Amino acid sequence: MKEGGLAEAYRSFQSVTDTFALVGLTGEVQKLGADGLRFQSLIKARDPASLSHEVAETIAAEIQSYGIPINAIIVTTRWAHGLAVIPFAYRSLWPVLMTEPGEIPEEVVSFLTEHNVEKLWLAGDETDFPKGVIDEYYRIQCSYFERLKAFYPKGDWPLKVTGDVGVMLDLTVPELKAEYGDRIVTVSIRHPKKGLQEYTGIRLLDLLEVAEARIPCKVAVMAADGYQKTFLYEDIEANPDILLAIEPVKGQERLDLKVPGYPGWWWVKDVVKVIVIGG
Repeated sequence: MKEGGLAEAYRSFQSVTDTFALVGLTGEVQKLGADGLRFQSLIKARDPASLSHEVAETIAAEIQSYGIPINAIIVTTRWAHGLAVIPFAYRSLWPVLMTEPGEIPEEVVSFLTEHNVEKLWLAGDETDFPKGVIDEYYRIQCSYFERLKAFYPKGDWPLKVTGDVGVMLDLTVPELKAEYGDRIVTVSIRHPKKGLQEYTGIRLLDLLEVAEARIPCKVAVMAADGYQKTFLYEDIEANPDILLAIEPVKGQERLDLKVPGYPGWWWVKDVVKVIVIGG
């Protein structure tokens, strides 16, 4: 942000939020002239890696309170990588940790250890990290989901809806069909690879209504292996055919999230939990 532009930016966002945090490098924050502006928190550090660590801790504290696994993304300090990945990570509720190319700093390792990170994504070119690091972690350009260890329950497939809701749901798929049969629909959705397909299940919008979700909110949809995607409520409302489809797999009826108009990585297989995050 340019010097002198902070007050103007603050005023422009006052109509949409009352929660402000000032984030920046220590030397730069001092130049911004924040005196008199009501920031709820100030996050600053000496370098991009340390700053990203402080921001990641703040994000982790919020999403862990909802029982969401911490899935961190590491980017190098190359601006092209950071600017491309951070919006993707934000929508997925994944903290972003910046590093210098070729290394994983101790403070980053400490964050991963303290929060029992289940998955770590590296964002960058192969030359940005040594081979040992690439082999150990997951690069965001690759979809190595088959390497994740997933817990697949025996018997009827479960679904929990928790968080900022009026009614918490803890159902199996047969119970979902029996109790909310009037909400089970069949819709035509274009699969990214298979073309137009028919799927039967419950609309995510209807599920949120049943659970009396507190709006506005974000909605995190989680799979059995910890993979997750997060949507803004207004995006779900604008795309009402987002569906939790009932799919037969190995003698079970499981739930898969189908997202019309979104690329394949937004479609979540083996959904076990929906978490509503208010505000």
